[in-house]
Amino acid sequence: MNKKKVLFIGAHPDDIDLGCAIILHDHYLKNDEIQSIILTNGEKGGVSTNRAQEQNNSFKILAPNLKCIFLDFPDTQLFSHMHEIISRVREIIIDDIPDVVYIPSDHDFHQDHVVTHECALAVFNNVSVSKIICYETPSTMPKFSPNFFKLCDLEKFKIKIDALKCHESQRNKSYFAEETVYSIAKMRAVQGRYHSGVAEAFEIVRLTEF
Repeated sequence: MNKKKVLFIGAHPDDIDLGCAIILHDHYLKNDEIQSIILTNGEKGGVSTNRAQEQNNSFKILAPNLKCIFLDFPDTQLFSHMHEIISRVREIIIDDIPDVVYIPSDHDFHQDHVVTHECALAVFNNVSVSKIICYETPSTMPKFSPNFFKLCDLEKFKIKIDALKCHESQRNKSYFAEETVYSIAKMRAVQGRYHSGVAEAFEIVRLTEF
C-alpha cells in the first residue's frame, strides 16, 4: 500500500478531533504522512497557549508523528484575513502537495469554519489533490449531507474520547459530553448502514483516481 500525504485543516484547536479523530488515527495506522494546519489558537474559547497545548496533547494520542502548524490568525475574525490565509497555506503546501485534504464543511453556522472551507478550496482549486473531504463540527448545519462514512467499533472509538479529554478548557461545552459524541457517532453509523458500531461522517468535494 502506497504511503499517502494527508493534510487536515481546522479553524480552531479541537475542530479536527471533533470531526475526524478516527479517520486521522486510521491514516496514522496506515503509516501515512500526516500534517495539520490550524488557523487560530482558539483564544476566544480559552487561553490561546493552553488550547494549542491541548491540541498537541490530543494529536500525541491520535497520531504521534503528526506535524501541526498553528498560523495564529485571530479567532472569530478569519473573514478579515482570507487573502493572507490563502497565501500562508499555499506557502506551506507548495513544495509538498498532499494527496488527501480534510477541511470543515461550508454547511456550518460558525463563520470561521466557512472561511476555512472557502480558503482551502481557493488554495487547492488548481492543485492535483486527489481527495478533498469535508468533516462536520458541532456547529454544522442540518443540511450537511454526508456521502462518506468512516466506520469503527465501539472499542476503537475510545481513542476519540481520550483525545477529546485533552481539551480540558472545553469540557464545559455540551458537545464535549461523551454521550453527545457517542450519540452523533451512532446516528452517523446508522446512516452508513452500520448498526453495530459508530462512525464519522463526511462530504466528498473531490474524489479523483490518477
